[in-house]
Amino acid sequence: MNRTTIRPWALHATAPTGRPQAEGATLWIYDPIDSYGGDWGVSALDVRDTLAGFGGADLSVRINSPGGDYFEAVAIRTLLAQYPGKVTMRIDGLAASAATVIATAGDHVVMAPGAQYMIHDALTIALGNAAEMRRTADLLDQCSDDIAGFYAAKAGGDAATFRDAMRAETWYTAEQAVAAGLADELAGAPAEPAVAASAARWIAAMRPAAEPAPIPAPVPDTNSTAAVVAAEAPASVSDPLPTLSELFCSALTTEVVA
Repeated sequence: MNRTTIRPWALHATAPTGRPQAEGATLWIYDPIDSYGGDWGVSALDVRDTLAGFGGADLSVRINSPGGDYFEAVAIRTLLAQYPGKVTMRIDGLAASAATVIATAGDHVVMAPGAQYMIHDALTIALGNAAEMRRTADLLDQCSDDIAGFYAAKAGGDAATFRDAMRAETWYTAEQAVAAGLADELAGAPAEPAVAASAARWIAAMRPAAEPAPIPAPVPDTNSTAAVVAAEAPASVSDPLPTLSELFCSALTTEVVA
């Protein structure tokens, strides 16, 4: 099979016919990174062929990948860094290991809520004598230093700091990746003003109504019999106020005695 004709399910390149090119295109990297491509994962050759069909339109790259082949990831990163349109990386789930190398090629990196960004030192499996093992270890250090340089170029700061984080195998939450400068934005914009105003009105309508203001006490009629009785025999400060029945009976008694 001619590999240049392969369009793996993991890429799902979308550029529907009839849609204006200005609306851009989407490249889905939802699989490991390896040189085989096709059903085995995502290769640089697959990405190269897919990008050729976009004609330089602004590109959205959706990533959910555990990583894979470092050199293949570097080649994909180079293709995306040299792509003529704007490249927005969207980390939908996991960007780990070599997938983070690809993510550093974006002009803008967006982390989905709950997504993770994992970095670690390069690793491999080697077979050989002591000299060969030492050469392999040196090569791994070179690769890890280059990866740390990619992170520093994206986030700013010192590559050595990122290399220390790689040695420790660091997992960044979406918020932490933004704070570290490895991503630029956390997906999920605030509510539109009209929506927010509507929500505020709804919340206000659901709150209990405020208690009504107390009704002012009626102004007493100084000419009434009850007022005269009250004036003649005022209650002490500590005594409770008389009821209407008490006042009425008091008025009757006063009238009879007088």
